[in-house]
Amino acid sequence: MLPPREPSDDAALVRRLQTGTREQVHAAFQVLVERYEPRLFLHLAAKGLTHPEQQDVANETWERAWRLISDFEYRGIGIFAWLRAAATLIPLSRRASNCDSVTHLLVPRPALSARIRLRQGFAPAQSAQHA
Repeated sequence: MLPPREPSDDAALVRRLQTGTREQVHAAFQVLVERYEPRLFLHLAAKGLTHPEQQDVANETWERAWRLISDFEYRGIGIFAWLRAAATLIPLSRRASNCDSVTHLLVPRPALSARIRLRQGFAPAQSAQHA
């Protein structure tokens, strides 16, 4: 496991990412990736993602970090906590966006279907005999 980084190192890295020249920002981002990518993959593996899923989520996490680093406020919590939160939310947001909001409303839930059958006069024993 990687040794924890000093918060001041992360704070300086974030400042460089937010205020540096183009070359400084690119170099600082490379340091960020090299520093935290192994821990990010460990986190994603612990979440049960396959290796291809881990690579996909990690890539999207780094893309989001690149776009949103200017909004990051260092408050002593650390940049890895921010990256880990983003990486955790990506699979959840994908599942939500892949959910067909109409289809799940049309598929009857078992408990609801059982209540409907009971109201129509079908007892569980009757429905089992007719099945």
